[in-house]
Amino acid sequence: MLISREFKPASNRLVYHYCNPDVFYAICTHKTIRLSDLFSMNDFLEIHWGYSIWEKAANEICNRVDKEFLNKVDAIIRETGLRINILASCFSLKPDVLS
Repeated sequence: MLISREFKPASNRLVYHYCNPDVFYAICTHKTIRLSDLFSMNDFLEIHWGYSIWEKAANEICNRVDKEFLNKVDAIIRETGLRINILASCFSLKPDVLS
């Protein structure tokens, strides 16, 4: 069973996205969120943080899912990172958190 990855905050909850004023204007004007190359971000730990989320999720379900399946997914994640440009857009529920 797939777990929904859609985040639905309460109507009074703020979600922060840090960017410069030009990017903020572009987001508002075009109603789009831009993605950045993970290897070009100012925080080089972003890609490691992302992988740690995968590890946490895999550990949470490892007793309910075949380990061979998890190993195959892990191999795909590792190999894909070498072949494609990994893009992300970062958000926070807390203000003034840049990392």
